[in-house]
Amino acid sequence: MNCPRLQLLLLLAFPARAAGQDLMNTPIGFRSGFTEGAATTRPGTLTFDAGASVRWAEGTTTYRIGELNVRAPMSRRVEVRLYANSYAWRLTGVEQAAGREDLSVAVASMVLTHRGLRPVAALIVRLDTPTGSLPGRERSWRPSARWSLGWELPGRVALHCNVGIVR
Repeated sequence: MNCPRLQLLLLLAFPARAAGQDLMNTPIGFRSGFTEGAATTRPGTLTFDAGASVRWAEGTTTYRIGELNVRAPMSRRVEVRLYANSYAWRLTGVEQAAGREDLSVAVASMVLTHRGLRPVAALIVRLDTPTGSLPGRERSWRPSARWSLGWELPGRVALHCNVGIVR
């Protein structure tokens, strides 16, 4: 039976099965300082991500612009990540500070690939360098490690979470 309406209804009802979904095999953009994606970039490609953000926490408003992230694959499962210095303005009720944030470099290794309910998983080892000019920032080299997990959900939606430690 050839019923185009039924086919369209099934395609809309089950978008995770639609051609081109495959979110866990393509790089997923992420924001430095927010949740990092677990899927690594395919060999032969280079991924750039940039933007701006605003964060409100404990009476402080921080505006960031730049947030440039570069992801370069070393193999099918390993990539180098570079987080360039964003320019930030930090406002409290009393004072205002502005300057560049620190430069960071990381290596991400995709340990598990997405299959069924099993998430894509990556170990991310990162080093923040004391290169910025923002007043009140750390003045030491700061290593960290994160375990990133990602699930593909219906409707071209992916859910990622990170758990990590920072020195």
